[in-house]
Amino acid sequence: MNQYSQFQAYKEKMGCKDCKVHYPHYILEFDHRPGVKKLDLVYRVLRKYGKDAAWREVKKCDVVCSNCHKQREYERSNSEE
Repeated sequence: MNQYSQFQAYKEKMGCKDCKVHYPHYILEFDHRPGVKKLDLVYRVLRKYGKDAAWREVKKCDVVCSNCHKQREYERSNSEE
């Protein structure tokens, strides 16, 4: 089992928060909620600081599919104009 497998399994268990579909892990992404202090992307935190730090970073995120993530980013960028 590689260092990423627990995080991949977590994403698959959660599924997309927005559309509610349970996609494979490679379609799902960790999206940092607005207003939280982001250390870095979850997988970069895992590589740099280890598993415990990465799980703390996951707690700052929603799991969403790549399409919903793009929609969220678009809506966020348009609301800031």
